[in-house]
Amino acid sequence: MIGAHAGFEGAARLARIEADEALAQRIERDGIDWFADHWRSLPIFDGLARRRPDLWESLDAARRAQDPRRLAAALRGMGGAAGEPFWERLSGIEVPTLVIAGAEDHPYLEHARRLAGLIPTSRAEVVPESGHAAHLENPAAVAALVAAHLSRR
Repeated sequence: MIGAHAGFEGAARLARIEADEALAQRIERDGIDWFADHWRSLPIFDGLARRRPDLWESLDAARRAQDPRRLAAALRGMGGAAGEPFWERLSGIEVPTLVIAGAEDHPYLEHARRLAGLIPTSRAEVVPESGHAAHLENPAAVAALVAAHLSRR
């Protein structure tokens, strides 16, 4: 998994649900161009914009082509806190698991360490020169990690 967590908990989950609902309402009210501009301004994606401006522009164009009502619905149904946290179930995973986070993606570095600590046959790896979109910012490093993981027995 890349840039993942097993759910927000407690007050952080409630705050995220409220923030996602407010964002969904704003998307419905102000439209897709407002949202695309807002998304471009989020610090979590600075690395992608800086390292892959060509891809960043392509993703922005695709984002602007979305239907705002559907995007708002997706945010409500699949946002970061929409599902119940499942941290306590991770110890039941029995397959070798690779947990990846970008070196500049500090919140998800912590999540990766926590995930790897709870999944018995896992390990966390950090991708240099990357943020939240490590697979897009440094695809060669991510591919090497995945290939090494898949070649292990």
